[in-house]
Amino acid sequence: MKVTGHELEAMFGPLVSNPVGKFTPFAEAMGGVAHINTGGSFPGPSNTSFATALGGGIDYRLIKLFAWRVESDYITTRFFSSTQNNLRLSTGIVFRF
Repeated sequence: MKVTGHELEAMFGPLVSNPVGKFTPFAEAMGGVAHINTGGSFPGPSNTSFATALGGGIDYRLIKLFAWRVESDYITTRFFSSTQNNLRLSTGIVFRF
């Protein structure tokens, strides 16, 4: 049995940071919406939910406009009348202007 699906989130909120040399630790709190499509028979069951994320991370300045970011967020959604609590880990390049 093949299981497919996807989840999309659109969230916004404040981010607070404090640069210390080449490092910039930060914390964030976001809210918004999330949408899930569970796959199965086309187009498959889908649901939209309010979503929240709390997290933080650290940026390491590589050169003036670019930094390397490591981040983790605790995300809560409520799809199909059931609460989901997930951890999101991410890393990548940040462009600052």
